[in-house]
Amino acid sequence: MNHNTDQVSFSQLLFFSLGLLIISVALTYGHDYSWSLFGHTGWLSVPLGIVIAVFMFVCPVWLITHHWLRLHSFYELIAYLHKMTSGLSFGQIILISFCAGVGEELLFRGALQSWLQELIGFYSAVVISSLIFAILHAMTLYYFLITFFISLCFGVLFHYSQSMLLLITIHTVYDVIALIVIAKYPHWLGVTRLHDKGTKF
Repeated sequence: MNHNTDQVSFSQLLFFSLGLLIISVALTYGHDYSWSLFGHTGWLSVPLGIVIAVFMFVCPVWLITHHWLRLHSFYELIAYLHKMTSGLSFGQIILISFCAGVGEELLFRGALQSWLQELIGFYSAVVISSLIFAILHAMTLYYFLITFFISLCFGVLFHYSQSMLLLITIHTVYDVIALIVIAKYPHWLGVTRLHDKGTKF
């Protein structure tokens, strides 16, 4: 039983992630899309995806936590997410991240962006699918903006690589890194002390 009302349980996350995965597979299975699992990058998708994921996580975090660019909303968000995820184990984080990476990329890039691109063209498809992605992740304004930007990057990479494996790798590795740091090592992001009455930044 979860005694911390701020904490989300693993079973809740797993149920949501598996549900999303099943829906996304159903929407993409048997459809004749232009993309494929390997696309133009082949097995290079895996190491390339890992490098891109690390870069996409480290660079904005370095800028935001730098002394001359400190966003209070960023630290409030990290504190909130830490309370939600601190009870997850490393294995649970990896499993949730994988399910989310596969499910969300199949849904937003594989199905939604591909469908919109056939109707309204590449640029509009990327913007609209990224906007929907960001709205569904909008816990705060900052989180909305960062997820919108990340989704734009994902959409462009997907268009030019045509590789679902590349996007799944980037998304999964990014989520694994982000969740492990937020859940277990929030002080790496500048949140120095967490407690029930508040957060010291």
